[in-house]
Amino acid sequence: MNFKEWITISERTLYHGTVVDNEESIRKYGLQGGWQGPLGSFVSKFYDDEEHGEPTEDDEVVFASDRNSLGKSVTAMVHHIAQKLGKNFHSVTDNDIRNHGLLVMIKDSDLKPYSAHDRSWAHSVPPRGVEEGDYFDNMMSGDVYLRGAALLRFLKRNGQWPRNWGVDSGGRSDALRGRLGAIAISRGHEKSDALEKISKAPLSVVSDQLKKWI
Repeated sequence: MNFKEWITISERTLYHGTVVDNEESIRKYGLQGGWQGPLGSFVSKFYDDEEHGEPTEDDEVVFASDRNSLGKSVTAMVHHIAQKLGKNFHSVTDNDIRNHGLLVMIKDSDLKPYSAHDRSWAHSVPPRGVEEGDYFDNMMSGDVYLRGAALLRFLKRNGQWPRNWGVDSGGRSDALRGRLGAIAISRGHEKSDALEKISKAPLSVVSDQLKKWI
């Protein structure tokens, strides 16, 4: 490993999405690898079946993502919130995130992301459900716990909420433009002028302005 790679790894922050109900135990014992639990793990939801067989000790790991794949941790968090509230995954709201979501940050992690093309993994047996770029370990220690309004602001600032849950690009564009228009009007901008400018602005500009105002 060269110096540049070492610096990148030493400064890496990882993220794990769950619900606030788990915060106390995570603070006490860390993030523990486990296939079951009160709600079951996010991965077990999709891989605990006859096709994949019974889980083994190699599967008892905690998954995390880095900033580039933050969406995976957000997806896991939304899954847990939906399970807790008995809601459809796509029906989770801002208030649900604010009241029930928890994003655990693991600072300065030295874990390497999984890659099927990396020869260093050639003799390892990856846990079921692992995907390219995933981080995993039997246990991780949380350093920062984001919840409530701070969590919602963080997700919005990083473009992770609201999520494009299967909505086509046109639907997402309309949603973002409509939201920016509402904020602009609430800030005293003249309605027709603001909506006209927003309708003509590139989506990247709309998204950037939303991040500044949220």
